[in-house]
Amino acid sequence: MSFRLAHKEFLGLVIQVKGILLAILLVLILILLEFNLIKSNVSYVLKFTNEITNKIATIRNFSVIQPSKSHLDYRLPARLKIPTINVDAPIKHMGLTKAGNMEAPKSIYDLGWYSYGPFPGMEGSAVIAGHLGVETRGVFADLKMLKIGDEIFYTDISGQVITFVVRGLQEYSREDRPPEVFSSSKGVHLNLITCIGEWDNSLGGIANRLVVFTDMVE
Repeated sequence: MSFRLAHKEFLGLVIQVKGILLAILLVLILILLEFNLIKSNVSYVLKFTNEITNKIATIRNFSVIQPSKSHLDYRLPARLKIPTINVDAPIKHMGLTKAGNMEAPKSIYDLGWYSYGPFPGMEGSAVIAGHLGVETRGVFADLKMLKIGDEIFYTDISGQVITFVVRGLQEYSREDRPPEVFSSSKGVHLNLITCIGEWDNSLGGIANRLVVFTDMVE
């Protein structure tokens, strides 16, 4: 009796092992088939990569991003330096709030790049925001001190440095939606944003925004 039970258990184990081996073999066959399919379509994928990227770029109603004439190798933002106001800070990647506004960095010492727009150095207007600070000075506390002609140095994660020069400064209401800040389609720009003015308890914030417009140095 005990032998028969052991024999049945052995047969059951053999059946389970066979099932596992068949499943592994099936997975390997599928992987090989998929590999051959991908391999045979590599040229097709490469051919339409740029077209797909451009289509994605238009989904959020921004101009299709094209590399500038300098043909720089664009990478994700890493750091921004503004020697004239002693700024040297890391850049985080920001999206949109539920209200449709650009997100702000959590730390008052960090900068935030608007990741739905172009990379700094690409055609259009890249946007980087930083805090003014209230009780403690934020990274852009002295942004208003910039003057036309001051230089800004942007570094991406590959170490590439792109230089921008200040073209002008403009103050806006927090309710304004000026198209020139986010959606300029001509030239290569980097626009810097911070708050300006005093804290307003009735608003729960600062009423106005300062934008520094800069152009890339070719």
